[in-house]
Amino acid sequence: MDGQYIVSQVEFSSKDSKGAYQKIRADFYNSKLGHVFSYSFPARAYTDISEAVWTLDGGNVMFRVNIPEKGNQLVAVNAKGKAQWRLSIAGNADVESAKGGFAVFGSNELRFYNAKGGLVTKRKLVVQHEAPMFTLWKAADQKLLVRMNDRQLIVNPATLKTLYEFPLDTADVEYRYTGNGYLYRISESSSQISQFVL
Repeated sequence: MDGQYIVSQVEFSSKDSKGAYQKIRADFYNSKLGHVFSYSFPARAYTDISEAVWTLDGGNVMFRVNIPEKGNQLVAVNAKGKAQWRLSIAGNADVESAKGGFAVFGSNELRFYNAKGGLVTKRKLVVQHEAPMFTLWKAADQKLLVRMNDRQLIVNPATLKTLYEFPLDTADVEYRYTGNGYLYRISESSSQISQFVL
């Protein structure tokens, strides 16, 4: 995970007054496979460590978790496995870490939070609801790549201002942003690669 930890998701059966359920724990190991810490999720919570864990500046680890009756939340824990803060997010929101914190894209809004879960800035980005789900990635140069239903944006995470904009991939053409303003257009049918400086 970001080169800092190896993470294992452990599930085991448990029981309470509401009946049986799967309990989830995340175990964190260093590069020599020494156990560093563990975090146990609340009863009946669901997460998928392979898709929903990030390292934040300052060493905290952030999880996306769905907790019954509370909904989707981001939970940050320190290197001792103690929860530092929680943030409720939309069920269809996409999350990505970035320098200085993390971004959340959902409900037609892109928000950037610091590593302590405090809102830094936000920006409206309108997407059509019938379109495929929007996505958010960390680009090679630590900027944010926002894939919308009609275009792709490279965004400065600190200000959320658009730095570059380019088309969506098609069945024949793929666009790859490699950082620092370089974009590659790969055409399968013509077997060509073109480089652009944005």
